[in-house]
Amino acid sequence: MPRFLRFSMLLAAIMTIGPCTVARAGGAVSPPTLSISPPIEGVLTPEGQQCPTLRTKDGHLYTLMGDLHGFKPHDRVCVVPSYPDMTYCLQGTTAHVDRIGPGPCPPG
Repeated sequence: MPRFLRFSMLLAAIMTIGPCTVARAGGAVSPPTLSISPPIEGVLTPEGQQCPTLRTKDGHLYTLMGDLHGFKPHDRVCVVPSYPDMTYCLQGTTAHVDRIGPGPCPPG
């Protein structure tokens, strides 16, 4: 009986995992596309209640999550962001800092 139980568990695992890992015959599998958000340029401000903030030239307020690598309020920075689905920041548009450096952002 234990041998049958092991065989049926193995068969169930193969049936569950198999369809997820097999590519269709004749169909090419395309690599995932990268969605890189455009960089944000602005000045870090002390406006944030829960999170550090960045204000752009046009006045838009971003709250930032992640490591600022030593940058502090009044520094001009360029941030390469990603946008989280959920946040604890209470104001502005929340962006996660994927990369940060001194502003202005390089062209292109």
